[in-house]
Amino acid sequence: MPPRKRARHLCQFEACAIQTCLKNNGFKEERCQDEIEEMKQCCKRVEYKSYICDGFNPELIGKATNKSGSCPINKQ
Repeated sequence: MPPRKRARHLCQFEACAIQTCLKNNGFKEERCQDEIEEMKQCCKRVEYKSYICDGFNPELIGKATNKSGSCPINKQ
């Protein structure tokens, strides 16, 4: 993974790493398992207190949320 940048929200870096990996690998989830695992671990560490972790929170899985966020565009 690239060097860690300061994120505006808890676990945003990990979420963006998943998005980048999926984009770079034809959106094949099986190729991004390391990034997904990092996200799961981050969400556990912060006790799911970030809205970014809603999709990984066992209490919220399957429930709709009205929160959204985005990853900054990496200009290369």
